Amino acid sequence: MIFINRWIILLLIACPTLIYSIDQDFVKGHRAYLEKDYHNAIQYFHKSLKNKEIARTHYLMGISYLKLFKCQKAKDSLRKAYQQDKFYSFASRDKYSQRMQEADDCLQAIQNKAGGRFGRHSFLLIIVSTLLFLSVLFIFVVRYYKNKQNKRQYKERSLSKDLIANLDQLNDSFSKARETISKSENQRAIIIIEEIEDRCIALNDRLEELKYGLRAIDEESFKNEIVITTEMINECLNQTQEAQEV
Repeated sequence: MIFINRWIILLLIACPTLIYSIDQDFVKGHRAYLEKDYHNAIQYFHKSLKNKEIARTHYLMGISYLKLFKCQKAKDSLRKAYQQDKFYSFASRDKYSQRMQEADDCLQAIQNKAGGRFGRHSFLLIIVSTLLFLSVLFIFVVRYYKNKQNKRQYKERSLSKDLIANLDQLNDSFSKARETISKSENQRAIIIIEEIEDRCIALNDRLEELKYGLRAIDEESFKNEIVITTEMINECLNQTQEAQEV
């Protein structure tokens, strides 16, 4: 009787030790894995691996990572499981290959998605850059033509009133001289006045060019031409009057 009681006491002492010798973290992780609670399963598997490296734990943790689309971590865990399970005691070689292929496909899908997102961002960046470039170009063109217009207006304003008045006076003198010479019927004077008319037309055209900035302004030479043309008109009138007196 005493002998039996001793065995009972030994069993009572040994049972808790046997129970706690089982990896409780793995058990909890496996339970969470079966319940598809992959986040908690991974946490328990990590704790279990701190105590002992087991291929089965790496394998289940790799699948848990795969379910959460953490592809690189899944691949790393599956590779460790494959390296430790040399006799394929937990999963067959084909099963390992299948899971590794799933991890590779997962990585490829993520890379393609990232590449597509980068491509869309690049396309948007090109559009924005093009719009900015066109905006800057438009502003530059507007300012260029505005400055050109301002310069033209400045040139027009820079023409002295005396220059315009002198040309107007020349035109009046020419009109009166042509009328006088036409009545005199002096052929030589008529020929000369026609040449002077061409000269006056050229001077008026030049004034228009100066107004619109098509030529550089040189008022002195312009005034000299007006003076010379005026002298030609006066000389032509004098010749006509002398011919009439004769």
